[in-house]
Amino acid sequence: MKTNMHKARASSKGLTTGEKNDSSDGITELGKPLNEAATLRLYFGICRAWNLNPAQEQALLGVDMDTCQQWSRGERKTTLLPQTLERISYVVRIFAAIRSLIQPVAAADAWVHAANTDPLFGGGTALQKMLTPASEDLLQVCGYLEAQLSGDFQ
Repeated sequence: MKTNMHKARASSKGLTTGEKNDSSDGITELGKPLNEAATLRLYFGICRAWNLNPAQEQALLGVDMDTCQQWSRGERKTTLLPQTLERISYVVRIFAAIRSLIQPVAAADAWVHAANTDPLFGGGTALQKMLTPASEDLLQVCGYLEAQLSGDFQ
């Protein structure tokens, strides 16, 4: 499955978004600095929609508990590491796919907590799969949902 996602890269001015092109590093700067505070607000808004507890928020984000709690309260300014941005991007894609696939919203938000018989989940929940430390598991859930959206069930 192919997606047309923007890439993030570090520059002397902080993280910026970019698109692939023929430049030496494969990224064109668009001059739009990543708004990390807005990114974290979006992430924690999804966590609230999914009714996650602080330990689940922390595990999903892949940072230590103190950092997660400070970020959730908006108290800590930081530069988000690439692996943190990667995890947040998967969460956002998963959230968007679920909301597109399932209505009403309450049912969509409950989906991550429901047992799933698909072999990917092994009878467990999507949230259990997503809470593992491996970002590949987030990618697998994202891929599963995006395949459902596109009708590509291979």
